[in-house]
Amino acid sequence: MKKRLNTLALATLLAMPAAANAYSNFYFFGDSLTDTGAFGGLGGLPANARWTLAYGTGWAEALGQRYGLSVTPNNALNNHIANTSGNNFAQGDARAQPASPPNTNPDTPSQTPAPDAIQVTDLPGQISAYLGQKGQKADPNAVYAVWIGGNDVIAAAGQSNPTAYLGSSASYTAQAVASLKAAGANTIILPNLPDISAAPLAVLGAIQNALPGAANAGKVATAWGAAWYVLSTGQTSNSPTLINQALSQAETAAGLSAGTLTSAYAAVQPNLQKGASGYNQLVDMALSAGNLQHGVVRADIAGLFSEILANPRAYGFSNTSGSACPQSALYCLAANVPGQNYMFTDALHPTPAAYRLISDYLYGLLQAPYFAGALPESALNNARQLGGTLDSRYQAIRAQKREIGTVSAFVSGAFNDDKVGYDALSAKPQGRLYTVGMDFQASQALSLGLAMSRQNGKTDINGIATPGSVDDRSTLMSALFSYKQERFWVDGDAHIGAGDIDTSRNVTLGSVQVALKGSARQSQYGLRINGGYSFPLGAYRTGPIAGLDYAHVKVNGFTEQGGNSSSMAFNAQNNTSLVARVGWQLEADIGRFSPYAKLSYAHEFKRDDRVVTAGVANTLGDYSVNLGKPKADWLEWTAGLSAQLNKSVSMFGQLSAISGRSGSSQTAGNIGVALSF
Repeated sequence: MKKRLNTLALATLLAMPAAANAYSNFYFFGDSLTDTGAFGGLGGLPANARWTLAYGTGWAEALGQRYGLSVTPNNALNNHIANTSGNNFAQGDARAQPASPPNTNPDTPSQTPAPDAIQVTDLPGQISAYLGQKGQKADPNAVYAVWIGGNDVIAAAGQSNPTAYLGSSASYTAQAVASLKAAGANTIILPNLPDISAAPLAVLGAIQNALPGAANAGKVATAWGAAWYVLSTGQTSNSPTLINQALSQAETAAGLSAGTLTSAYAAVQPNLQKGASGYNQLVDMALSAGNLQHGVVRADIAGLFSEILANPRAYGFSNTSGSACPQSALYCLAANVPGQNYMFTDALHPTPAAYRLISDYLYGLLQAPYFAGALPESALNNARQLGGTLDSRYQAIRAQKREIGTVSAFVSGAFNDDKVGYDALSAKPQGRLYTVGMDFQASQALSLGLAMSRQNGKTDINGIATPGSVDDRSTLMSALFSYKQERFWVDGDAHIGAGDIDTSRNVTLGSVQVALKGSARQSQYGLRINGGYSFPLGAYRTGPIAGLDYAHVKVNGFTEQGGNSSSMAFNAQNNTSLVARVGWQLEADIGRFSPYAKLSYAHEFKRDDRVVTAGVANTLGDYSVNLGKPKADWLEWTAGLSAQLNKSVSMFGQLSAISGRSGSSQTAGNIGVALSF
């Protein structure tokens, strides 16, 4: 991003319409914002040369490190890059559309081409190079990142029709997405452009436009040096007063009349702003026209940078108006830095600290679906608690031996402390279920009943990068029956329910914690049937038991509140569970008390991978993440007791737990009282 700006040409842009390691690898495409050494070794540069302060860690490397993956350059034209196994194809000065004539890199510190400079590979060539090396097949389990367009916005200044030029650039960007998707890519990060007019580039561009031509190169350097000193010395932000001071100093240094640079800046700054936002809009239009928005993480870097600039100190920056160096970031070493915490390395390129925030942000976007994936566990927890309550009640009905026509009213309170974990999903549902119901002894063998339950639960989600919690308030209605004929018994129930969930998700951006709130409606229904056969064993009864539980949960789609760059829109989720159990039960009647214990082997038949689809709330696009699936088999341990306190009053309760399910645990209990009349 080093081309000069042309105010008059850019002015036409104002007419544009307001329009856990789950991945096998990362592949990067783009320009100097993503380049991690494509021109290393050329022009006397070190192998790791890139456009940031002291060749520090870029966002691509930082993001790869999050997943335990290395990021290395891949440039077949650079003889200093020994192999073609690198996964970063981005190159400084690259454009979305092929440059004519092609650009070369690297330049010397004086901004002339180095003797061994090579041609820059623009985005179409980068995509072709990757697909050529991979046999035209993209790894479906990898993540692809395409961040491009800044050089196109600047290059548009020299075009007779800048709007048409940027429209072509947007089409090339969309075509890159289409090519990757056609080859098999499933997840493509496509960040939008930030407001580049907020960078020192706007001041530099104003100076360049006021002093055009090679003959004025010395004056440009002098004027920029004076402006840079004002912008970059001390703890400053991008205020109009400071900008005017910098422009005034530059005018004095270059011998320009007062107001010359102020007028130039007044034209350049809004045109840069419009160019970046217009390009973003044109890319969105091209994606929509080709139905390419699915599988795309349209990261809102524009929103992120606006949030940082609005409160830079919170993010660790003391200077956002200037830069660490007046010269190109390719030659900005630590020794040149006056000792501030800068957001920019040079007139445009971020510092490693800013890149770290970008990587934090993108990491949060990729991990956000794991948070949403835990939401259905809240409703499944409701079904488990209700099942435990009704099982306890069935045991009491069988132990009570009621007369035909007896009606019993019961109340019960249940608790649970569960953990559900697989892949990068980790949730801990906890809750209290309160149930009131009535059952009726319809015949000597058959009891029928109805119940209503209210759940107040909280699920803590320990998702990597985006932890948080879910508060659940649901109401469930159930119909139940219990049948016992001598030694054989069978119980069953059906339930429906609905409720509200409130979500709170936390995103970490450097030292800043962003809390994001949301709310959604959930609904559920389920069926259960359990049976057994009891053999007498002295004072005890024992025998086999078996059961089948079916539960279906739907969590409606919702968008997190606040309009933050990290806010997500989550699609609706449907989750189904079908669990079969076989086991053995031991029970007894000891006076007024009827204790029981049972051990069951459980198997989950619904073994499909869990998939969550989400998108950035403020931008186009959505993407899906495969959460994997929990272990299918486990053991369940249950012990309970019913007590006939007198002819009319009885109590019941039980405790249960599971074992052998990797990453998951369940502990639950309930206690209730019934009044018969």
